[in-house]
Amino acid sequence: LPLPISEKIAQSTPKPPRIKSGKTTLKRVLIADDNEINLLLLGNMLELQGCTVDSATNGREALQLIKSNRYQMAFVDLNMPVMSGLQLIKMLRSRHNRLKVAAISAYADQDKINEALAAGFDYYLTKPIDANQLNELVQALPA
Repeated sequence: LPLPISEKIAQSTPKPPRIKSGKTTLKRVLIADDNEINLLLLGNMLELQGCTVDSATNGREALQLIKSNRYQMAFVDLNMPVMSGLQLIKMLRSRHNRLKVAAISAYADQDKINEALAAGFDYYLTKPIDANQLNELVQALPA
């Protein structure tokens, strides 16, 4: 609802921390997820970490973006229409593409994790995404 913000609340609400970096080069990442809310949430988290974010709603779109752009990392949902995350990673690895790719899924069972890592994913993140874990991955990326 479009309501005015109370002065009392506006003054007490902490502002998100700004990322300070001596580098002007942003890290470019790709998110592939068929859920718009997940795209927005993860995109926001990554932008707060100083990343430039592109998004795709299925594996085929993600594959096209990977072919035409240079990314430092991709975050890929396992369950998507048109082309799943597992199909995408298998295609990338068969083409010897060594892009760092993190699988994202609500499933946290060890069999699903092992399947994703064996298919070629470098990392496995469960939803909801842990901000500290995400921060560690982003900080380790080359600029």
